[in-house]
Amino acid sequence: FEPAYCNRIIAYTEMEQYNRAEQMFYMAQQINPDCPLCYYNIGNSLFTQAEYERALWCWDKCAELNPDHPQIHYRLAQACWVSGKGDRGREEFLNELRSNPLEMDVLLDFGLFLLESGDLDSASEKFSRALEYDPHCAQAHFYLGEIYRTRQIVTKAVRCYLSAMKFDETLIGPRFRLAEIAFADGNERETRQMLRAEFQLDIEDADVLTAMGWMFLKIGDLTDASNCFMQALNETDASGESFFGLGMSLAIHGDYEGAAECIEQAIILEPSRPELRLCAGWIYYKLEKWEQVAKCLAQCPQRQPYCGRYRQLQRAACYKRYLHRCQKWISRLLPRIRFAKDSRNF
Repeated sequence: FEPAYCNRIIAYTEMEQYNRAEQMFYMAQQINPDCPLCYYNIGNSLFTQAEYERALWCWDKCAELNPDHPQIHYRLAQACWVSGKGDRGREEFLNELRSNPLEMDVLLDFGLFLLESGDLDSASEKFSRALEYDPHCAQAHFYLGEIYRTRQIVTKAVRCYLSAMKFDETLIGPRFRLAEIAFADGNERETRQMLRAEFQLDIEDADVLTAMGWMFLKIGDLTDASNCFMQALNETDASGESFFGLGMSLAIHGDYEGAAECIEQAIILEPSRPELRLCAGWIYYKLEKWEQVAKCLAQCPQRQPYCGRYRQLQRAACYKRYLHRCQKWISRLLPRIRFAKDSRNF
């Protein structure tokens, strides 16, 4: 029965019935408490649930029971990576590569681990080795491009991104990076083309979508910008930056009511960002909601780099309120003048 329970751990994990998967593990334990495969499978289930410490414990137990279990060091490396145990993660990646030097997934993940750790030379060596085994590996080309971009070797970075696109037309990332490079060069046409192509790939990273939205906004493509910000908010509704971007896009469109709602939501999510209150103040200024303008001004810091915009808004609001009062006074006075004039004529 024990192998059946091991297989059921996998099946229930794939169906996202994690409690049932854990039940199968404990039932298997009653038959054989030292089954390494049971610990390996339940570790996979726990890792899927982001229970990284528990997954690490289970995989450690698996390695203790069977040091040669397939991919066990790779799993341990992944768990250490996400748990912030960088030194041990590096050691486990090396242990796995000693057993499986041609394993592409391990090479790519180890390279990405090194890239995130800031060890660019070692990361470059891993991605280059991956390309020796598979010259058409789009991910390796892309991550080499990331290394060149970090080192500000733009020409080589562009070449790597283009190679990544050539070998995998659906890979997310290269077009976004090429759009960033084109935007920095002032090439709006290329920026627009690459951003639109990237958006078609159904991106799920809210940060990337938000960055794309800002680039669209800066080159004047308001509809595309709004689409990016809204898609980012579909992925996560807790992004103050996405609400901010959508609010700015709506404000430029002239929808100040919608813009005010978005900026207020951004302020709720990121209350410590003073530029949000300044933007809200300008939007309420457009709506002639003077109490809200005053509230925003009261909450804005009067220090650099905000003091200039603060004073500009303050002066504009004072002038607009004065003009508004004059208009109201004139509108009340005009009927009296007309009445007096008509009375004299009579």
